[in-house]
Amino acid sequence: MSKRNLTVLATFLMLFALACGSMNRVTPKQWDDKVIEADVRGKIAEKVPSKTFAVEVKVNHQVVTLSGHAANEADRRAIADAAQSVNGVTTVINNITIQ
Repeated sequence: MSKRNLTVLATFLMLFALACGSMNRVTPKQWDDKVIEADVRGKIAEKVPSKTFAVEVKVNHQVVTLSGHAANEADRRAIADAAQSVNGVTTVINNITIQ
């Protein structure tokens, strides 16, 4: 299998797992940072698939910090909007730079 095919397969499996987990999850009173991080990565994969693994996502008590590079301002904004749309996220700190 080529490297591209493996990457596509891994991305599909990750998105499938995230989608299944998100649909069945009851909203917890105490948000877990790892759950938020997984949901943020899933939303980024939906909005800007080329940056799914290129953006670093750190979550600390419902505050998401994004870092890495984006191709343009529209992608940078879409990634931040995707992070903000996740349930439980209170603040997004967007440190993504334009290449």
